[in-house]
Amino acid sequence: LESGEDLTETFSKRIIRLKNSYLMGFHLRTTPEPSILNLSNMSQLTHTQLPIRYVFNVESFMGVQKPKNILRGRQFNSFIGASLNGNEKSLDESFDLFENLAENILRKLNISFLKVKEERGKKVEFFYETPEGDNILTSSIRSGKIKGISLGMVYDYNSKNGKRIRFRGITNKNQDILYCTFGLGIQRVLYAMMDSNRDSRGFDLKSMAPFNFSIIPLNKNFIEKSLEIYKTLQGDNVIDDRKNNDWVEKAAFSDYMGIPYKIIIDNESYT
Repeated sequence: LESGEDLTETFSKRIIRLKNSYLMGFHLRTTPEPSILNLSNMSQLTHTQLPIRYVFNVESFMGVQKPKNILRGRQFNSFIGASLNGNEKSLDESFDLFENLAENILRKLNISFLKVKEERGKKVEFFYETPEGDNILTSSIRSGKIKGISLGMVYDYNSKNGKRIRFRGITNKNQDILYCTFGLGIQRVLYAMMDSNRDSRGFDLKSMAPFNFSIIPLNKNFIEKSLEIYKTLQGDNVIDDRKNNDWVEKAAFSDYMGIPYKIIIDNESYT
């Protein structure tokens, strides 16, 4: 604390109170990166523990006076990743892992996206083009103004803050941790997924299915036959060969997963 300052004054400087009627009692806090760095600073990490990579979901609140839809809601979820690294090579590997993770998720959900890389520093941001979005800078893609929403990004957090987190290096000397972080907005991805997979008649839910076919052997005696059928099919498919579930449970799970077609292998044939 500074001289003449009490704890309440310090708290007031660091916390923003949300005053609109829907969020009374809530306070706005920073993104989780500072908390992660604080924990790392207290744990006395060594080079043998690095890199540390993990992902998690967080729920956040934002003070919005007149939210219009899920793109500008008061409450939202984010899928976040972070990585603590001991050197530039490890940082680059973590950066590539998170970038590839975002691309694979968006492609799996059949979302057309724009990927914008910063020329200086390490940052990649993923956008979905939509009239409901904001103007985005895409000079590296094509000229002209484009409206879109940010679906997520991965960036080198060290370049954005001056805080130094140390770890014990291989030569037993203190070194700075290199930190990159990743975020993907769940509601925005849902919006982009539904908007990308629709036509004048409505949503094309089949294109968003995790698999085309679920192949279900009636029992363990038909697993080999299931494999034969699996090899003849094209696209993404799955065999549900769990031992402790009967075919009814497997069929119900297939419905729960949103798989549009089931192939059940029985004694004489398959249906």
